[in-house]
Parts: sequence; structure tokens; C-alpha cells
Amino acid sequence: MAEVISDKPNLMEDDERLYQMQDERLASLMTRKANLLDELSEIESNIKDILRERRERVSSASSIAPIPNEILSTIFLEVQRNGKANGVRATEVTMSHVCSRWRDISLTLPPLWNVFQHCQARSRSSVQSTEERLGAYLERSGDLPFDLWIDFTTKRNLRGHRLLSLLHIVIPHLRRCRVLHLLSDQNHPLHEFQKSLATASVPLLEVCAMCPDYVPPLGHIERSQPNIFKNGTPSLKYLRLDETSLLNIRLPLDSVVCLRIERRRTKASAWLPNSILDTILSLPNLQTLSVSANVFHLQGKGGSTPTERIMAKKMENLRSADATLTAYILSHTSTPSLRSLTLQNFDLNEGSMTLPDELDFLSLRTLTLTNPKWRSRWSRYDVRNLKKMIAASPNVEEVILWGDSNDSFEVLYSTFKAILGVSSWTKIKRATFSMNPRNPQETGYFEQFVQRNPELELLRLPATCFTDPKFLEWVPSRVELQPNSTKLKLPPPLCSLPGLDWLDTEGDLFGLN
Repeated sequence: MAEVISDKPNLMEDDERLYQMQDERLASLMTRKANLLDELSEIESNIKDILRERRERVSSASSIAPIPNEILSTIFLEVQRNGKANGVRATEVTMSHVCSRWRDISLTLPPLWNVFQHCQARSRSSVQSTEERLGAYLERSGDLPFDLWIDFTTKRNLRGHRLLSLLHIVIPHLRRCRVLHLLSDQNHPLHEFQKSLATASVPLLEVCAMCPDYVPPLGHIERSQPNIFKNGTPSLKYLRLDETSLLNIRLPLDSVVCLRIERRRTKASAWLPNSILDTILSLPNLQTLSVSANVFHLQGKGGSTPTERIMAKKMENLRSADATLTAYILSHTSTPSLRSLTLQNFDLNEGSMTLPDELDFLSLRTLTLTNPKWRSRWSRYDVRNLKKMIAASPNVEEVILWGDSNDSFEVLYSTFKAILGVSSWTKIKRATFSMNPRNPQETGYFEQFVQRNPELELLRLPATCFTDPKFLEWVPSRVELQPNSTKLKLPPPLCSLPGLDWLDTEGDLFGLN
């Protein structure tokens, strides 16, 4: 664009006349330019109108045009539900950009906007655009219960671009939060937000995760009294914490049905009294407990022993990844309703744990032992604890033995032989083994197992077993054979609440792989 010189120099009379003529001509050209720009803007607007009208006509001529808005709304919700179930995100945004009619319907359909998800590791959006997106979802969802799923975890250098402002945007809406699921790290410490939750009212909160994965400078460790949601969590059913959560986060737990306390990346730097664990085990409504790390003072670590057995009346599913913790729970807790027991990194040697002789697992139906701890190849594997467990659980219907190395196979075969050596198990219907028989003797263990369990319906074995037809000749026709997949879904489901498992943004630490 040409530069217009505004400073007028001192000129002779002829030059003055020429300068005045140029001024008039420049003014005329500037006017013409303004008129052309206005005309161009009008043309562009007309083009948009024509294209929009054409899209509307094409849309009105389509087979779905006669469909009433109410039915389209139902279709939109179903498309969104199926999309989420199959890992497709933000279908609501896509549908709202198809045409003006679809957008009008979408923006006035609150159930389409009451679930907000953000994963920092996958996002490339700016802080401002993410804030605006959350604000739009909160506005469009009206007064419906709201689900907030945020994973702040990232390995990227954020250079100060933190998103903690998202949490403060949602504070006025906590009263209608049905899900508050927060996974974080040291880049996004949650302690400031935590303070604002002290007296927050959350009558609808059903699902909560507070996982800072960050150890702040140690001061006072909150031991018992709630310091968030002090007014109660009457609807809370599912709670996920990490190892560092226990250092300074306490919330009311009486209504919790499913509780996960699992290490993510950061190890806690302090021990907690086992009285906290005792309180957790005795929660009145707890049905599923999943613990992947031991941060409690237990026997041998300076902790006290309960004077009487802890009553966990409703506990149906227990998962543990620590031998000492497992021994403590099984030795000091009465679990009359326990149906599923999963022990990861299990170590049942008497040197690691000692179970009492008086065990009662009459209700146990599923036992899963995965990734055993390996000791010296020359040491004898002690199976006394295992035999106690088997003898105390005569009604087991499913057993899973899983390891991913040759060393673990040694322990698994010792475990397998112990199972065969105790006559209590005769009702097995489903069995999964990761061990590949390496000789006729090991093949014979499988034959014995099948013969001793006349109710066996399903047998999962390594895929290599199926390459030798002779290996499976001894399997009765009543038994369905399946090769192991690389990952099997462990019973029970991670979260027993329907429709929520696909929304947890991190994998199950107890998965078989």
C-alpha cells in the first residue's frame, strides 16, 4: 500500500497548485477504495448467504430432512454415546458444525454438553481456548448434572502455561458435579484448589478422583478428619486416590463402594499409621478395594496389630500388589462376602508373609495370581500359605495364573502343583494360564487339572499350545479352548458403575500384559 505524505512542504505557486490537485485526486481515490471495500464485503456476505442457502436446500432435500427435531435430538445423543464407547471424542462439536439446523438443535440440547474431557498430554490448545471450551460446556449443559474429567499429566515443558484456572471456573458449578475426576502431577499441584473444596457442597458427586501424584513439603499429615467436602458426600460411590493423595487429602468415605489407592508415578515419602487402613477396611459400604502400594505402618514396619478382626461385611473384590499389605488384610480382616481376590507381584512364601490357619473364603469365586516375585532359582518355593488359601476356598470357580517371564513360570508351576496337591478345588469352571508346557511332566499337570475339575467349561492357554494338535488331545469336548490374548480383562471390572470405565484416562495397573 502506498504511503500518503501528510506533511506539506514549503512550495512555489505552481507547485502549490499541483500539490492541491494531487490532494483532490488522493481524496477521490481513497473514497473509491472505501466504496470498493464496502462492495467487496457485501459480495462476500452475499456469497456466504448463497452457499448457506444452497446447503440448507441440499439438507432439506436429504432423506433425514423430514425428521422432527425431537427425533434428531435422540439420534444425536445416541451417536455421542456410541462415539464415546468406541473412543471417539467430541462428536457433539462435529454435529454442531454440520448445518444451521443441526447447530440450533445441538446448542439447545443440554445432555449433549454435560461431559467435559481434557487430556493435557494430547492437547495442543491454548489455555484461553480450553477455558472458553469449558465455559461453553458449562453454559450449554444448563442445570444438568455435570461430569468433569481432566488429566493434567504431561512430560512437556509448559513454560508457565498451566491450566489450573479450569478448576476455578468449575467451582461455582460444584453443586451439580456428578463426576470430578482429576489426574495431575507436579506441573499442576492441586493443593490450592483443594483448599477451595473444604466446605464445597457436592450432593450429586458419584465419581471422584483426586490424584496429585506430587509430594509437597511435608508438614502436618491429615490423619482422620475430612479436609475437603466437609459437609459430606452422600452420593459418592467411586473414589480413586494415588499414593501421594493419602498424605494430605481426606474426604468422607462412608458412602464409597469402590476405592482405588494406586501408585501412579511418584512414591509417597512418609508412612501412615495402619489405623487409617483399618478405617478404610471397615467402611460400611465398601465392596471393591484396589491397592497397589503399601504406605502404611504394618507388622515389621513399626505398626501395631489390631486387637480384634476388622469386619469388612460388604467387601466383594480385593486387589493388592504388596505382600505385606496382603498378609495384613487377610490376617486381620473378616470378609464374609469376598468373591474375587487378585494378588499382583504375589509372594506367598512364609518368609514374606504368614497367614493364620483359620481362614474362611467360602464366598470366594475368583482367584487371580499375577507376576510372582522371583527368588533364587536354587531356593525351594514355599507353598504353605497358598495351601491354606486353597483349603479355605472350596467354592472357587475361576483361577488365573499369569506371568510374563521364564523365571515367573518356575513359581507359577510350583503354584500349579500346590493347587493339584490340595483336593479342595473341584468346582473350577474357568481357568487361564500363561505357562507354556516345556516337557511331558508339565503337560501332565494340565491333564490332572482338567480331570480333577469335571465342571470345567473354559480353558485359556498360550497360543503356542495350539500349534501342536497332540497336546490338546486329552481335553474333553465339553471344555472350550481359547488362546490367550495379549491382554485379558481381569475380574472384577475396574469400576462397577456402568458407562464409566471408558472415561478413565489411565490403564488398569492390574491388567495382564
